Amino acid sequence: MQRYKYKAFLSYSHANSDWSKWLLRALESYRLPRQAHPRPGANLIRPRLGAIFRDRDELPASGHMTDRIFEAIGQSEYMIVVCSPEAAKSKLVNREIAEFKRCRSENYLLCVIVDGIPFADNPADECFPEALRHKFAADGRAVGFAPEGLAADARAEGDGKQMAILKLVAGMMGVGLNDLVRREAQRRQQRWIGAAVAASTGMALLGGLAFEASRARSELEVALALAEERGIQA
Repeated sequence: MQRYKYKAFLSYSHANSDWSKWLLRALESYRLPRQAHPRPGANLIRPRLGAIFRDRDELPASGHMTDRIFEAIGQSEYMIVVCSPEAAKSKLVNREIAEFKRCRSENYLLCVIVDGIPFADNPADECFPEALRHKFAADGRAVGFAPEGLAADARAEGDGKQMAILKLVAGMMGVGLNDLVRREAQRRQQRWIGAAVAASTGMALLGGLAFEASRARSELEVALALAEERGIQA
């Protein structure tokens, strides 16, 4: 079994840098719920995805950038394309996708829609780069349309950010999406219960401290009054 340096390569237009930063943080920090099970036939899963390649974070400022990018593509198990009209027009994004398809199966190519429309009638609205929409022969020629793979829509009117991340995680870690969504909901519920218990315990503790402080203040007042009375008597 081949071992990869990166779990995924992020391909994006620099007009979508904010989206790529969010994806990087969300994916690298995500931890699978303990009860999540791999799909039948999937390899044993680990709790975390591992390293995600993003050119601005990984590549030095000098050197042959394209060569280093293609090297990183060859070291990546998956590619995640941040899809937008800007990405669809990007020559570099198209080259990255074509290079990945040359090295890996299209089953390892995932998409996140952040703007635009897939397979749009108006080219200005198209969010899927041309290399994503076509199959390629070994010599680099386009040889027909590619079937639409896993596409998550991170926009609020689509899947939303949380569901988009769960779709990508399920696709890369070999777990069922429905199972992952259910396990994630259970984990959040447990966190809420834990937070509520902690808050209740904290309130009870504060209440106890307030009672002790009130009692101490009363005892001090009594002692002061008694001392004052004894002083007068003396």
